[in-house]
Amino acid sequence: MCISNFGVEETDKGDDLKEDFEKLYAEDILSDVQLSTATQTFHAHKNILSARSPVFRAMFSNDMKEKIEECVPVPDLEADTVHRMLLYMYTNALKGLHWESATKLYAAADKYQIVALKNKCSSFLICSLCPSNLCEILMLSDMQDADG
Repeated sequence: MCISNFGVEETDKGDDLKEDFEKLYAEDILSDVQLSTATQTFHAHKNILSARSPVFRAMFSNDMKEKIEECVPVPDLEADTVHRMLLYMYTNALKGLHWESATKLYAAADKYQIVALKNKCSSFLICSLCPSNLCEILMLSDMQDADG
């Protein structure tokens, strides 16, 4: 705890914001957009998605159908991947990450240009690298390079 120059008490509760945003996501409070996979629909907030991803920002601010419609289809992503991506976008946290989820999340982060998430997944994958998954990581890297 510290006292600022203005005599106003500040507390070191950075987790409050994270918890509030996680609650906002988990409880669908005031959501204004949905992301729909083949098996599940997730409620979200355009302003949060736009702040975290230039791809979503372009979708919601340019003359694209997603600006008007309340549902963004994401048929190429699994529900677990979208959930993990959204949870990261709201809380900046990754929970229960494992090799398979990290590779899928890396591809999603690349697609939506969520650089910090892509970097975290990349670090996780590098730390988890072993002879049995080397080919898979090389293919993932090659696919992302080919996509631009």
